[in-house]
Amino acid sequence: MMKRAAITTLAFLIALPSIYWLLGEAAVMFEMASTGAKSRAELADDFGLGIIGLFIVAPATVIGAVIIASFFWWQMRPRRRG
Repeated sequence: MMKRAAITTLAFLIALPSIYWLLGEAAVMFEMASTGAKSRAELADDFGLGIIGLFIVAPATVIGAVIIASFFWWQMRPRRRG
């Protein structure tokens, strides 16, 4: 049971920054496409990017990491013998 909890916790801790980075990059690409910005520097004054980061990226990151941890918890369950 400790091994199962340790692996699930490790999966959560690895998934959290990974998903955050992926969703953050997707949000920046979306904002660049929707505002017509040619570089990330042009997005410095864009308030919409902050809104997307706070209300979309952050909750989706936690939800995604919990889903991945739940998947690992489910996969690490004891197998029936016989």
